[in-house]
Amino acid sequence: MVDNRDPDAVPALLAALPENVRREIDGLNLAFYDLSKLRGHLILVHGQGDPMVPYSESQSLAAAASGARVSLFLMDDIGHVEFNAVSAANAWTMWRAIAALLGERH
Repeated sequence: MVDNRDPDAVPALLAALPENVRREIDGLNLAFYDLSKLRGHLILVHGQGDPMVPYSESQSLAAAASGARVSLFLMDDIGHVEFNAVSAANAWTMWRAIAALLGERH
């Protein structure tokens, strides 16, 4: 799974995992939960070029959390978890996300 680069191979690779691992993965899948009752401020930062999780997943999460206040920040030029690619082009978006997070401190 970790080294796979073929999206079409994912279903077969998942099916080959042990049952307990598949259950753990399913437990992380927010599509299985009713997020409409979620309250608070959900701050999502997602790279549009994320090679592991499409940014549309954050868009779907934002839409599913209809009861929450949601701030979605989509950024160019950052990967999956590497925030070392902040550039002049995306610095303002990153700054807005950081300001939203710091604004939640009470």
